[in-house]
Amino acid sequence: HERKSPTSRIFKLDSAAETAKRVTGLATTKAGSIRPSVNRSCKLIVIGSSTGGPAALQEILTKLPATFPYPILLVQHMPNTFTAVFAERLNQQ
Repeated sequence: HERKSPTSRIFKLDSAAETAKRVTGLATTKAGSIRPSVNRSCKLIVIGSSTGGPAALQEILTKLPATFPYPILLVQHMPNTFTAVFAERLNQQ
């Protein structure tokens, strides 16, 4: 497996951001230009995963109470053909 350079990854992310901007019409922000929020009491849970992620996410999310007070942003690397099934499975829990 060939390792990609950090520069090629950044280029890929920039290209994806430009594509998203064209498709959605929304503005994008380049990494490093985001300023910290003045309101430091804002809390957000961010989880990124790849191989083994669906099982781990299901384990974590099913243990959270229905009244969990913080938003959760999930980023799961998987083929497009599995995303709908995965989302449906999480919604059924």
